[in-house]
Amino acid sequence: MTGAYRAYLDVTCHKQKVGFYEDPNYIAETRLPLTIRCMPSDYKPPRTRVEPQRTAVPDPPIESVSVLMEPIRQQGCPVDVTFRGRITAPQQSEYSVFKTKYRFLGENNFRSDWIPVSVGRGETKSVIWRRFIEAPETTGSFKTPGSRAKIPLYRGWMAIEVMLPNGTKRSERTDFTIDCNAQNKIRARP
Repeated sequence: MTGAYRAYLDVTCHKQKVGFYEDPNYIAETRLPLTIRCMPSDYKPPRTRVEPQRTAVPDPPIESVSVLMEPIRQQGCPVDVTFRGRITAPQQSEYSVFKTKYRFLGENNFRSDWIPVSVGRGETKSVIWRRFIEAPETTGSFKTPGSRAKIPLYRGWMAIEVMLPNGTKRSERTDFTIDCNAQNKIRARP
């Protein structure tokens, strides 16, 4: 509808003067264009949904983690076995130096303490752990008089775990076998 409403504008100016003075009054009249839409009584205006801003997920600060076992140079058990881990940060990491912690894990709930380490962008950090391995139990085995009892092979595994801002990253397991008998041989399993 056009011209459905008539508007009146009335403006009065007050003057601060001593004595009797009548304030001037200004009046104007006009017709307003208007559009009327009939809506149901339970109408609620649509909400504008604000989408949360999505930020790109940054690349993880650690690219790869690996662990290898160094060969044993002594014969028999008990023996110290050296494991060498490698922690590599990507070249395009958002961290120039990533400060984190790592630990070694193994069979039978073996866990070293968390050890702090700093890895620079594009750098590979070498870490070492020496693990003391004793001969497995030989209870219930028979031996002939004057001979040594055959000790079973010690089978185990090691891995390295590195803390990330949102969890951890683990290496693949490195399986190993130690022959604690006279001819001490160790070999990594494929």
